[in-house]
Amino acid sequence: MAVLGPSPSVINIICHHSKEILRRHWSVVDIERRLRIMALCAVHPIALHGSPLRLCPQNYEKSATLTTVVSAIKSARVVKHWHVIPKKTEFCVNISSTRNNWVPRYGVSSSCCKKKPGIRCSRDDRGGCDAAEHKFEEPFKEAIFELEIMVREPAEVLGGMQERLSAKDLELVLTYFAQDGRDSWCALEVYEWMQKENRVGDETQKLMMAIMYEWVMKLVEGEQSVEEVKSLLQDMYCVGLKPEFHIIQTIISSYWDKGRKDKALCFVKQMLETGVESDAEDPLAFLLIKMVKAGEQKEAIELVRTLHGCGLELRISSYSAALLAAVKEQEQFTKVQREVRMLVQNGQLQELEKHEKEAFATYEYLLHLQAEEIVLWAEKIGTPDKLPVIYERLLAMYCIAGNGLAAERALWQMKFSGREPPVEMYNTVVGVCGFGNHREAAFRVLSRMEALGLMPVKKTYTVLIGGFLKGGNFQEASEALLLMLTKGLRPDFHVMLAVLRSLQKAGRVSQYLHLCKTLADVGIIEPCLVYVYIDTHNLCIIRVL
Repeated sequence: MAVLGPSPSVINIICHHSKEILRRHWSVVDIERRLRIMALCAVHPIALHGSPLRLCPQNYEKSATLTTVVSAIKSARVVKHWHVIPKKTEFCVNISSTRNNWVPRYGVSSSCCKKKPGIRCSRDDRGGCDAAEHKFEEPFKEAIFELEIMVREPAEVLGGMQERLSAKDLELVLTYFAQDGRDSWCALEVYEWMQKENRVGDETQKLMMAIMYEWVMKLVEGEQSVEEVKSLLQDMYCVGLKPEFHIIQTIISSYWDKGRKDKALCFVKQMLETGVESDAEDPLAFLLIKMVKAGEQKEAIELVRTLHGCGLELRISSYSAALLAAVKEQEQFTKVQREVRMLVQNGQLQELEKHEKEAFATYEYLLHLQAEEIVLWAEKIGTPDKLPVIYERLLAMYCIAGNGLAAERALWQMKFSGREPPVEMYNTVVGVCGFGNHREAAFRVLSRMEALGLMPVKKTYTVLIGGFLKGGNFQEASEALLLMLTKGLRPDFHVMLAVLRSLQKAGRVSQYLHLCKTLADVGIIEPCLVYVYIDTHNLCIIRVL
């Protein structure tokens, strides 16, 4: 059975007779010691012999009454304070009470928190009240008792018990102060001491990280200010506990998912002002990815441009995420353009007017201009091993837009940055050039592939022919098919048939006949009769190939 402390009637008796106690023959030191022990017995379950480690809510409700009881001795003498020099007429008493709502512990030893005002009474001021008067079977209970009463600094308490406290005992102390309603700042002080004494193992590190995660999320979910959250993270740095990146990610996600986007942006900005160590721990890149997933690509690009304009040093991972947003925005824009064309062709929408077409073109031009600007910023800070992904995303944007010349330029930028583009990327650029009727650029890419030893395969020419056909460039498609035949590559039947039909519909007789003869010469088709019927003259011309 656990002893929970004196009953409410005992508390009332203590309050009623507190002044009479002062008039007795006991010394002031004895009075304070006795009142102090009685207060701790009611408030703190560890102060009792053999009491288990658990909360006593009914006792914590009496903390205000006990404060009054102990404060009754302040008229007896002036208490000397460690951090505060009292005036001659002032009397101060500071008791160790449980702090709720994660209120900072006053008088902490951490260098991060020494600027915080507070009072810590020295051991002499307490009249010698310590754990020596209470016998504890387990050292960690004695440590908790000493830390709770705040008579001595945590480093002094733990230093005196260093040989008696095992790693498990210290972990129990951390867990105790991490409980809801306890003084969690004391856990930071204990961890700081463990760091200085080199007593932090992997298990302790994980335990403290879990404790701080719970603490931080309470602040976030409690809608505390972003400054408080950042301050707590900074305190973690000060005691040698670097916040893991998943904690930063969870904070951003919590703000974003609950619709508090302004707090998410404010938190990320403050983290950038503090400094980001690596691309893998870039909070801005994480936020940009979430914005892209939410369909806010344009806002993500504007955010990067705004932060860069503020003079903040962004990581190349942020610029890469911004270019990913540009790729997604181009993808959506191209999809809208395609849908508009289909509606116009089906008669469901009127033909776009000139100013509407110009608005489409201007929007796409500005998007590409912003992407190029982001690439320039990345080039100034990026290392050769990180730039290829920048050019790759720029290339993807131009390929989706169907801008063959810009895609070719981005391809060479990627090549010269030290990363060899795969054959599939060459194929894509060739197809985009064919779609835009950039014949010279397409064949230039093919020649470059041959010079690099990347011989164009059947798929390369198939993509090129498909690009020419989709762009309505039938003669260029025929030339690409003939070039393919000269390289000894046999086209698929559906590719050959598509080129012949396109030439037939376009009325290009000479190209049609020349292609048929070439196909027959290489043995792809059998010799056949080709006829051309001229309606105006009722004339049918038959030729044997």
